[in-house]
Amino acid sequence: VRHRRRTALTYEDKLCRFPADVRDGDALVVFSRKTVLSVAAELRRAGIQASVIYGALPYAARKRQVRRFLEGESRVLVTTDAVGMGMNLPIRRIVFMDIVKFDGKERRMLEPAQTKQIAGRAGRLGMYDEGFVACIEPNSVIRDNLETETEEITQARLNFSEALLDADYALEDLIRMWSFAEVPDKYNKMDTEEPLYLLKALRKAGIAISGREANETLYRMITVGFDIESRELLDQWLEACEAYLAGEELLPFPDCGATDLLKMETACRQLDLYYQMCHRFHLPCDDERVTMEKDRLAAAIDSAIVTDLQNYRRRCRLCGKILPWNTAFGVCGACFENQHARYGGMRRGGSAPRAAAESRSNNGAPRSSDTVRRRRRHRTRHRGAT
Repeated sequence: VRHRRRTALTYEDKLCRFPADVRDGDALVVFSRKTVLSVAAELRRAGIQASVIYGALPYAARKRQVRRFLEGESRVLVTTDAVGMGMNLPIRRIVFMDIVKFDGKERRMLEPAQTKQIAGRAGRLGMYDEGFVACIEPNSVIRDNLETETEEITQARLNFSEALLDADYALEDLIRMWSFAEVPDKYNKMDTEEPLYLLKALRKAGIAISGREANETLYRMITVGFDIESRELLDQWLEACEAYLAGEELLPFPDCGATDLLKMETACRQLDLYYQMCHRFHLPCDDERVTMEKDRLAAAIDSAIVTDLQNYRRRCRLCGKILPWNTAFGVCGACFENQHARYGGMRRGGSAPRAAAESRSNNGAPRSSDTVRRRRRHRTRHRGAT
């Protein structure tokens, strides 16, 4: 299937100065929740109201933020690449404030397909006759990506087949054998790292299941969709699995009393997981309460973004001084200089406290550099021997 864009999309050679050149209808694109909130706070400080969109923002709260943008209550949008996922908004210009994103394993440059997916949100048909794309820093990545022909899709995703569950092997062994089996080049197998991780988590928690339908039950458990990087969600999932296997008729309802923005977002995801688990295992689910709590949390999250945005500006972790939105460091210049002066001469790879301790003898007098080097060599040999 090929789609053809029906409005012009123009790359602006002139850099967009932030926040001086930000205009109504702009969507500023970054690639982390923390940066979204920090940029929105900078705009607020400059007198520009902004709506925010990012992946972890619950759907109901996202709808509220979008409505503010549609109704003109906010002038611009600060967003991650979540804006490229089918959202049709009156965006005149996409401004890339970053060109590097974390893909779950490493930070890497945007690929042509990703760039086009995001940039394509500007100048939607019926809203504008032309869309624009800009950057805030000199680079050729965005322009080159827009001009690069998108690669053809040559492989189809191949998931683990449930037909294998009847085989006389443990589920973990089945998944491992399937992952090593050869398939035609036109298929790209699903990543088995996550299901294997969840099976290991069940085993470490002492949650075991046996019997003829063990594999089917385990497979239903490990294919529930949630963020396994979240400790709160993983613990909730383990608790629900244990309750189900113990024959409990009701799963524990999540605690939704949080008031912090991050914790309220987590509470919404916990409600989603509770709902999934109940329906996956055909257990009673308090649907009405889930809806009520999600609506309440969405309103609270929206209010926190609107009223408490300044609390999410980047700050020095030592003195609390406000930092630029795009700082690569967690401390301000003054604190860095103080630390450098205090621990100056520290060797690369050593910790500041250790360097300070090594540089002095038991009575507080400075040690010679030869003494420090001998002690380090001794520790190295000792670790190697053990």
